[in-house]
Amino acid sequence: MNSMEIFKQIEKAPFEPGFMPSGEPVIDRRHKKVIDHVLPHGHILEVGPGIGKLAVYFASQGRPYSMVDIDRSKLLTYYEYIGNEIKTPSHVFKEPWEWSMLPDDVYTTVIASEVIEHVSDYKWIVNEMLRVAICNVILTTPVGKSFFSPEHLHFFKEEDFDFIPYDYTIEKIYTKESDIENEQQCFFIEISKRSSHNGSLRLRSR
Repeated sequence: MNSMEIFKQIEKAPFEPGFMPSGEPVIDRRHKKVIDHVLPHGHILEVGPGIGKLAVYFASQGRPYSMVDIDRSKLLTYYEYIGNEIKTPSHVFKEPWEWSMLPDDVYTTVIASEVIEHVSDYKWIVNEMLRVAICNVILTTPVGKSFFSPEHLHFFKEEDFDFIPYDYTIEKIYTKESDIENEQQCFFIEISKRSSHNGSLRLRSR
């Protein structure tokens, strides 16, 4: 089942607010943190939306919401999710470099949650997200080997984000109660394009 089919299933299936058709909560603490830091206006772009949990939430709020993802055919595909309707892909990128088709400074907020650990050149994709963002970029990614998967290409430390050319905040968060006992954490990073270009780091931790 590809991403479009999954989104259509979610769209058609009845579910209580805040829950997927399976009964699973739509958003955990990580998602709530992202939602709290998305600006209350403008167009959102999510990179790697998975099965669309954040898309479902923001669509329910009537927010203009677009998604870029790699589907099963390994094409980088751009979706628009406006209201509760998923548009036909408006861009299909056959190679990652075709991301450059997206114009500069077009999305108010760009999100990538649990994505960059899967991307070989994570610095490139973060810089590209900064290029297309107007105001801020929000990233989450596992701390070190938390939530270990053989598909993870990177195991991040705080200093791995020193390349970011804007001010940013970084903190460690737990996504759910069981993570505390299992010592599994995610980095939550917010990059502000409205800040000076000095790359300074303001660290908050839990």
